[in-house]
Amino acid sequence: MIRTNKNTVVANWYIKPMSSSRYKHANSNHDFGTKMNIIKAIKNRALKLSQLIFHMENRIKLISIFVENGYNTRFLERMINDLEINELQETSSVPTIVGD
Repeated sequence: MIRTNKNTVVANWYIKPMSSSRYKHANSNHDFGTKMNIIKAIKNRALKLSQLIFHMENRIKLISIFVENGYNTRFLERMINDLEINELQETSSVPTIVGD
């Protein structure tokens, strides 16, 4: 939680300094679907716990965490950006305005 100059509070994804950031390694014997679901879950956690102004910073953090776990940078960038586009399409809606 961060307090801004306008006396509002904004939230960002927090990772403990002692966190090992270890997840299933890309070369592990787990099936590909399991590895993809781990990336999706961590990505959803990072973006849903933070406000829009922190999303780019959190995407960069996500990519660096998963690169340390043996994943391909190009694959991660594509997956994280594709997920964002799909989620925006699924959750976006036009508000209904009731008039007199």
